[in-house]
Amino acid sequence: PAAYSAAAALLLGIGLGLFSPQGWYGLPRSYSVAKGQRQTVALPDGSNLEMNTDTEVRVRFNRGQRRMELLRGEAFFNVVHDAKRPFSVRVGDVGIYDIGTAFDVYKQPDRVSVTVLEGEVEVDNRTERRPLTAGQQLSIGNDLRFAAVEQTDIAAATAWRQGLLVFRGRPLAEVLAEIGRYHEVRIRLPDPKLAELRVNGSFRTGQLDNMLNAVATLLPITVKHVGEREIVLEAVAPAGVRPRHNKP
Repeated sequence: PAAYSAAAALLLGIGLGLFSPQGWYGLPRSYSVAKGQRQTVALPDGSNLEMNTDTEVRVRFNRGQRRMELLRGEAFFNVVHDAKRPFSVRVGDVGIYDIGTAFDVYKQPDRVSVTVLEGEVEVDNRTERRPLTAGQQLSIGNDLRFAAVEQTDIAAATAWRQGLLVFRGRPLAEVLAEIGRYHEVRIRLPDPKLAELRVNGSFRTGQLDNMLNAVATLLPITVKHVGEREIVLEAVAPAGVRPRHNKP
């Protein structure tokens, strides 16, 4: 029994030395949230990971590095600085390297957007690195080209952390795409002329009908439910004109 106990203790020590977050190899761990949900995860080093709707992040900590991989969605990282173990976030071929900071990473269909709330990061597109400091936002297209660095509205960019969507002059098409991230419903805008209408306002992400009705009070549109999983937004018909409805 003593020999078996010693062997078990040895194996446990080897396992911790290799596969724990402080070990030489470490083990990956995945976190995900469903559409319409948010979650905050306390990481082993004291950093925090906040995940927005429909997001998946793979985490790997070991003795030499702290590496995140954003597979889909949007995440906010509040990082405890450790010069001996760099903190990085990978989104496909895009790398984001922390220099003691808090920042947001959003993987969209056509680009990756990085927004810095505090401190500084470096963004890598495989050919060059660009610094990004507090209050700045940088987008990287699917072709890995950097867009111009912009001063951004941090409160609007990170409002999702309080369950809000904040729009300041955003085109209606983009607003509907953002709203659709939080709900299992298809929102259609058949008239392309409506897509460029501008939306201003703050909306609760969990209140779909309230959001759409509020948009309809701001713009000349009507909201029509087509079944349980589809909503159509149409232009308001001029007074005295009876609207024609196309079959969905």
